[in-house]
Amino acid sequence: MRGVYWSCRIDILVFIMIQTKFLETNYSIYLLGEIPNRLTISCRKKFKHIERFLREKGYVVVNPVEEIMFNEDRKEAEKENLKKLVACNAVYILSDIALSKYNLAEIELAIGLNLLIIHDVCLFTNK
Repeated sequence: MRGVYWSCRIDILVFIMIQTKFLETNYSIYLLGEIPNRLTISCRKKFKHIERFLREKGYVVVNPVEEIMFNEDRKEAEKENLKKLVACNAVYILSDIALSKYNLAEIELAIGLNLLIIHDVCLFTNK
């Protein structure tokens, strides 16, 4: 069963998915959120926090920030990330996502591939 799940806390969200058997622990989850042109420490920490939490729950996590950090060509890094997205079972959309052309392309691709889409509406805020 696939769908969109809304939650204010990631631990509650994952608990609900595990309890209802929507998400198996061998699922690979692609993190999707705002990544500024100039990568900031706060951006890296935000993605790392989600990645660590999901890995502790037993999920395989694809963090697109890692590819961008280690690839000097941003366009090539984005292409590599799209390849990784195609190989995933689910997409986790961070609450602060900016709907850039690239993010919209990732979301449209995930929908087209019928991936499970998880959206956290208030885990991170710009306060």
